[in-house]
Amino acid sequence: MKRIYLICIAMLISVSMFAQNQVKTYKMKSGYIKYNIGGSSKGTHEIWWDKYGDWKREEKNITTTTRIFGKKNVSKEHTVVITKGKLTWSADLEKNTGNKSINPMYDMMQQQMASMSEQEQEDMAMGVLGGLGGEKIGTGMVMGYQCDIIKAMGTKVWSYKNLPLKTESNMLGFKSSEEVTEFKPDSDVSTSKFEPLSNIDYKIEAGMEEEFEAALNNPDGVGAAKKVATLTYSYDKFKTIMEAYNPDGYMRTGPMNMFGNYTCIWQKSEDDMMAITVASSENNKEMDLEEMAKMDNVETFSHYGQTCYYLKPKSENSGEDLAAVLMIHYKSEKMIVVVAQKPDDSKQSLLKFYDKIKL
Repeated sequence: MKRIYLICIAMLISVSMFAQNQVKTYKMKSGYIKYNIGGSSKGTHEIWWDKYGDWKREEKNITTTTRIFGKKNVSKEHTVVITKGKLTWSADLEKNTGNKSINPMYDMMQQQMASMSEQEQEDMAMGVLGGLGGEKIGTGMVMGYQCDIIKAMGTKVWSYKNLPLKTESNMLGFKSSEEVTEFKPDSDVSTSKFEPLSNIDYKIEAGMEEEFEAALNNPDGVGAAKKVATLTYSYDKFKTIMEAYNPDGYMRTGPMNMFGNYTCIWQKSEDDMMAITVASSENNKEMDLEEMAKMDNVETFSHYGQTCYYLKPKSENSGEDLAAVLMIHYKSEKMIVVVAQKPDDSKQSLLKFYDKIKL
């Protein structure tokens, strides 16, 4: 049951997972790239990858300077994130702490992508880009490599074989840039680069240690093929409802149809956003709703005839309260609607948001 919250969040950030979990994230088997970061943040960003990006190590060393009411604030970030298939180890070298996790949707997404042709994968990527309000605007040269130039949500990316070589962003008044300074495509990368750091004690959500250790034996195996259930709820209907909801001051991302899950996000700032995702309950058997209803941090109630679950999880490691989500189970349609909002994630506020766009 500890994975319920992880699944909810995974559903809500399916767009970013799509970018991470294509059968071939990059069109180069292995390599290394280093970027210089500019803007209010200064520093470096390095990526080593193998297996077309399914194994990856990212290291960021960044200093960010901001001024609020004339007061200067300097923060430092030094992180190392290692991904091997469905497993991820994240280390904060400033705090000397780390976490490890399993992507609960990895197998399903890998299976679906493996069943698609390259053209179908490309069509899906273009569909996601369109959902973000983006488009391919041309081509350009970066360090002698011809790149596709893609623009979406205030960000312009120069992409070479699915790998960004240059990025310029101006979102919500925050300007940033990354540009390649060193690039070694198709170069060999030592397997030691993908081992978790020996000096970090990686924590994991309580109750998931055994599953994590079992997955270490086959981190990028997807097991037996599963039949993926499709939503009976119309995506065209979802799209119409989402596009009609345009609260003042918010930028909408989506709607999008990602692997049969429907998602839409509205954002005013990093700390002010709303999101809704619809998924088939048949593809999320890990969500034992009857057992979840017995948990101390779950309130079960009925709303317009549908069973709802208000889930306010608490981190087992730190005791820190995490953002709450509202889940609405439509039994007859065999679907689950997940609603999230911040900063106000109270039950009343989540219900008020959902009632405005009731499916």
